Amino acid sequence: MPTSYHPKTDAHARAQYVIAGTLYLMSCFVQHRLPLYAERIAKNLQLLGGDRSLTAEMRTLCERLANRWDRICADAARQVVVAGPPADVRALH
Repeated sequence: MPTSYHPKTDAHARAQYVIAGTLYLMSCFVQHRLPLYAERIAKNLQLLGGDRSLTAEMRTLCERLANRWDRICADAARQVVVAGPPADVRALH
């Protein structure tokens, strides 16, 4: 295991960080159905779908999930227009 992280050279480690961040955003989206979260999740999944440091199976899974999250983005955006902004707008840390 490397003792230091070099984002430009350690593609697999970078992918692991993107996966962790995406899972975190998914938990945020469950709490607050903001389109911003869904958009970032979809973008991260698209990025992972093209990441050659991941297995073909993982890339395929990420591509499929990205397509689903694109639809979730559209649904979330429509709900915001209809319902207005959420009542709870605390910053998530």
